Amino acid sequence: SEVCGILTANSFFELNVVFCPNSEKTDGSFSIASSCFDRVHNYLLSSEQKIIGSFHTHPIGWANPSEGDLKKHRVGDLLLIFDVCGAELKLWECFESEGERYGRPFPLSFSQEIFKEFEEALDDYF
Repeated sequence: SEVCGILTANSFFELNVVFCPNSEKTDGSFSIASSCFDRVHNYLLSSEQKIIGSFHTHPIGWANPSEGDLKKHRVGDLLLIFDVCGAELKLWECFESEGERYGRPFPLSFSQEIFKEFEEALDDYF
């Protein structure tokens, strides 16, 4: 099962991830539990953070968005995808051209410490 959650950022574009239950029962898919989304949304109303997209894992496969991933997002949303096998983390922007949705690579830089913390957090779910 994929691990997923909500991607937030402040005005300095410092990213945060909020882990949420995966309500999708099908292997290789994710759906953020609506109760988690609602709680995060309501909490953020009184903060400087805004929801800018989601994150999820690809237990098998590359850290590239699938067609299904892109259909779940609005144009302009960001998708942070972690390839568990290859230990690769990529950030994508959902955009549309001629009626088709695509993932456009979005610059991402982080320290090894942050990457290690993210991996350790994922280990708790597997």
